[in-house]
Amino acid sequence: MTLATKALPPRSRSGHRPRHPRPPAASGRPLHPVTAYARAVVDGKIVAGQLVKLACRRHLRDLRKPQRPGGRRLVFDEDAASDAIAFFSHLRQSKGRWAGKPLELRPWQSFVVGCVFGWKWASSRGHAGESAGLRRFRTAYVSVARKNGKTTLAAGVALYLLDFDNEPGAEIHNLGRRIA
Repeated sequence: MTLATKALPPRSRSGHRPRHPRPPAASGRPLHPVTAYARAVVDGKIVAGQLVKLACRRHLRDLRKPQRPGGRRLVFDEDAASDAIAFFSHLRQSKGRWAGKPLELRPWQSFVVGCVFGWKWASSRGHAGESAGLRRFRTAYVSVARKNGKTTLAAGVALYLLDFDNEPGAEIHNLGRRIA
């Protein structure tokens, strides 16, 4: 009789095993930048706060188990996430020493944009429901220290929603703490 054992994931620097197994990379294909960032945060390679770690764990968990309570399913549309992220490279910096240069998103910004535009509701209970294909997230709350690209990120997202989201009569609301 042969007993098959499942290999445990390696221990981290702190000596603990990861709580959640990693989603496999499909057939040696490189990970999508959103998933790569999430994995790096969960593995401790990127320092992040507790809420970012939870968002990254949720992303990885939902890749493994897309079924939600009530029979609804989620799907991560890599093409939609990549399109939204790639859109930013067509924008140009307008001020400072980088004026005129293409905008390059930082990894955390790519994670935010990719999650907002990539996660969608799939068909509901085996048939196409009203929400099939709609984005999972309708609101994003981004809180980072000053001079970290919040305004640039918000402006790029607003432009993308205005022109490239196939929403007739799109309305974009951008709220700030103070009015100048």
